[in-house]
Amino acid sequence: MGAMQLNLREMQIVGQATQEWIVHARGCPALAALGIQYVGITYAAAGYTFCRLAPKIAVVFGSILGMGKVWVNGRWKNCGTGDIYLTPAGVPHAYHALKGKKWHLCWVAYEEERGRRVIPGDQARLRRGAAHGLRDTILGLYHEAHALNEAGAMHHWAELVDLSARRLIQERRIDERLLRLWSGVDTELGRPWRLAAMAQQVHLSPEQLRHLCQKYFGRSPMEHLTWLRMKRAAFLLDRTNQKIAVIAGEMGYENSFAFSTAFKRIIGVSPKAYRAGF
Repeated sequence: MGAMQLNLREMQIVGQATQEWIVHARGCPALAALGIQYVGITYAAAGYTFCRLAPKIAVVFGSILGMGKVWVNGRWKNCGTGDIYLTPAGVPHAYHALKGKKWHLCWVAYEEERGRRVIPGDQARLRRGAAHGLRDTILGLYHEAHALNEAGAMHHWAELVDLSARRLIQERRIDERLLRLWSGVDTELGRPWRLAAMAQQVHLSPEQLRHLCQKYFGRSPMEHLTWLRMKRAAFLLDRTNQKIAVIAGEMGYENSFAFSTAFKRIIGVSPKAYRAGF
């Protein structure tokens, strides 16, 4: 790997001895709705080598057991048990397994768009963190995807994967004001919420609320409100026999077409297809 130390070049080699369990967004609309391109668990062996010079994806990469090497801002560093490697979109990242070393990994690749930054900053970071929860949720999603493949269960597993990954990204707990705000909003999702009214609930300016939501959720306040509404709607479609128009009304939509459009944008399929199990 000495040549790569001097001059990184694009490279994607899994290797015959490496084992991987992967779920792609193209086969899982629940992942696509969360902006996730693919997730996986890897038992890496010597020869496993990846290098992306200008990736369009942001990657949360957890080392569960063993040791490998990762590229962090111009140099190779050891990535061992209990390390988290975070790489924003557009930032060169690279990693490779070591000969004779075990390296068990789990990872989530986010497709960043519209200027949203899932992983903030413009540098790769290596820090300590427990990724076992992320591994377990990825495994749950993988088994569901390759067994019953039920729409409701897939969405719940995908949400848990996203939550676990975002917890590893955040270096401190979520702002208490956001917790208070969104727990209250969640009890009144059908209310005609406006940005100014939500900000006033927790004594913030609209711009401060927008900044905090973007920081912790990767969405604006109004985008997060829509996201919560569609997740609740998905639950009602899966667990009740309520008509779609009734559910739309409960989520604050007078127009069923507008509701269906928003639902398909967030969830990836129409309400009717979701209820049918697409």
